[in-house]
Amino acid sequence: MVCLDRGVLIHPGYLYNRLDQEHIRLSYAYCTPEQMEEGLSILADTVRELLTSLEK
Repeated sequence: MVCLDRGVLIHPGYLYNRLDQEHIRLSYAYCTPEQMEEGLSILADTVRELLTSLEK
């Protein structure tokens, strides 16, 4: 929910392959390059924050 709360929707890989627990799917079919860049930046920041919180 953290990404969704920040305006980025991701889908877990198991929605497309029930055995895939390690991937996410990003869709860029309906966004501009600028929106994709912003979404990837939000995703990267979110991952960094989550990894930092795990280290504590």
